[in-house]
Amino acid sequence: MTCIYLAGPLFTEAERIWHTQTKALLLQSAAQRDMALDVIWPYELITSEEIATLGSAVSTPTEN
Repeated sequence: MTCIYLAGPLFTEAERIWHTQTKALLLQSAAQRDMALDVIWPYELITSEEIATLGSAVSTPTEN
């Protein structure tokens, strides 16, 4: 089985819709070719509430 980790920004509804549609197209294409495929993307690994909470908590390291 082939696994794809489909990473990218998840900050807007449009980005989440794009990922949902892209995943569906990948799975549909694999099914047409009788190919075993698993597509994982971050939005399935974390809830909207967790994204919102972590979004305000993210910080970048300061340069020395």
